[in-house]
Amino acid sequence: MNIKLFYTLAALSLTVACQQSASHSSTVQDSIHTDTGSTKASLLPTDTLSKVEVKIDCIDKGGDMENGFLNECIFHKASLEKTYSLYRMRNTDNDDGKYLEPTLPKSDATKTFEQSAITVKYTYNDVKSLTIDLLFPGGETTITLAKDSIGTKISTLHSPD
Repeated sequence: MNIKLFYTLAALSLTVACQQSASHSSTVQDSIHTDTGSTKASLLPTDTLSKVEVKIDCIDKGGDMENGFLNECIFHKASLEKTYSLYRMRNTDNDDGKYLEPTLPKSDATKTFEQSAITVKYTYNDVKSLTIDLLFPGGETTITLAKDSIGTKISTLHSPD
């Protein structure tokens, strides 16, 4: 795939994902319960299988083909685990979410997809900060989660190799 086409599609996907989160601010109501039998329940860690509202503020910081395209979201009052689960659910239809583990690994981990030549690396910077690198042929996506007193900030950077 042509690298310019790849990054143009990645930028378009990122823009659409941000727009789907109600422009710059939205509230996600997660009403998945263990007794519903919902297939989505397996996507969430067991401690998040309750009714929770999370306000999400997103900013598309833009970018270019040389440095990549950046999107930042704040998941207010959400833990790393909750933010990861919601991010994964919101992005299961694109490469940002479909290669992520169903539950957040508790320690550094690496997963490879031989059929797709894709590698996903989870690296904990500390107990409140995690970097996930999705390595694709012709590009890389870096997802950074950082917990603070407001909630968890998640930054997604789509960049060339």
